[in-house]
Amino acid sequence: MITYHDTPDTAPQITGSRSVGTFSTKSPVADDDRLFALVGRGYDGSGWLESAGIYMYCDGTVTTGFVPSRIVFMTSDTDATIREVASIDKDGLLNVVGKGYFTDDLETETRLIGGSIISGSAISAEGIISTTGNQMKIEGVSPFLSFIDTTAGQDNFAISVNTNEMRLQTTGATFGLVLTGASHADPFNIGINTSNPTHRLTVIGDALIGSAANYTTFDVNGLQTMAGTARVLRDVDFEPDAVKKGGVGPADSTEDGFPIHDYDSTNDESIKLHWETPHDYASAGTVHIHFDWFVDTAPTSPNTVTWGVEYKKQSIGDNFGFSGTTTTIVNQDITTGTPANDKKTHVTAEISLVTTGFEPGDFVLMRLFRDADASEPNATDDYGSDVRIFDYHLEYLSDKIGEEI
Repeated sequence: MITYHDTPDTAPQITGSRSVGTFSTKSPVADDDRLFALVGRGYDGSGWLESAGIYMYCDGTVTTGFVPSRIVFMTSDTDATIREVASIDKDGLLNVVGKGYFTDDLETETRLIGGSIISGSAISAEGIISTTGNQMKIEGVSPFLSFIDTTAGQDNFAISVNTNEMRLQTTGATFGLVLTGASHADPFNIGINTSNPTHRLTVIGDALIGSAANYTTFDVNGLQTMAGTARVLRDVDFEPDAVKKGGVGPADSTEDGFPIHDYDSTNDESIKLHWETPHDYASAGTVHIHFDWFVDTAPTSPNTVTWGVEYKKQSIGDNFGFSGTTTTIVNQDITTGTPANDKKTHVTAEISLVTTGFEPGDFVLMRLFRDADASEPNATDDYGSDVRIFDYHLEYLSDKIGEEI
């Protein structure tokens, strides 16, 4: 087709016109009506097959003076099925079905319009997507990436960038995860549910750190609690001059100016104390006690000292009393060899209390003693001199910091 004309816009034109109804009684076309098509067919040896085409459709509501449209590009593969591979809608947006690549003549630049990789450079309404080496850049005023779940038909996740800030957010959220910093090379602040993180990590709302089963949580008021087996061990020291002697008590003495309890070699001597389980105590959590002690003169042959704890848990509202107690002992060998091991410090194995039913705010009545006459079952105390204690030490498991008020 050859034409000659002095007007630049005048050229050969193929026009297809479509209406609904009849030639004499026309009606407007409607959304998704096909307006025109250019179709290429190929002969396969037995017949003509439609292989490719450019189809033009109505794309939206038709009004007087306005027929919105889209162009659909169709091709066929080895299965002889013609299918849509790309389209341009009424807003000028290009949609590529599957993966579509544009390359330059030398194939040095690749632009991926659909799929999962973007390289080279492309221009959109929001800015420029480009790559340098293994780095991808999105440039523009407040550029963003939006991820769309086509089954839901809406944006589900977006990554946006403002001055010194990057945001990751879900549909309807003002902000989700926010990163702030002067540049990509500087340390940055991370904010969750806040647009202005003031520290390296700022979380507004509940937070969970750890595994699915064992973790620490921070609630909206900042209270820290632990779940599963996540616990911390806390310590309480009772110095000899800060406890009450019970029954036959050990003698008060000192060693280099420090308070000491001297436990007799023949009489069972003890101290009594009570301990209120604190607000940060983990319900039914471990509670154990050990003794720190020494002897003035180390034995030349093996000897054993027996320590014990008699205890009872009480709750507010219980009748006060020390009957129905539980007793646990531990035997410990003394390091032999005098004078090299005189005054050598020892620590007992942990004496664990049975803590079933223990709750924060309960209190535990305890008698700590040396079983010098080995009268308790399985006791083996046979050291014939005083034993000197310089500390009573209690440890318990905590699953929180304090108590919410």
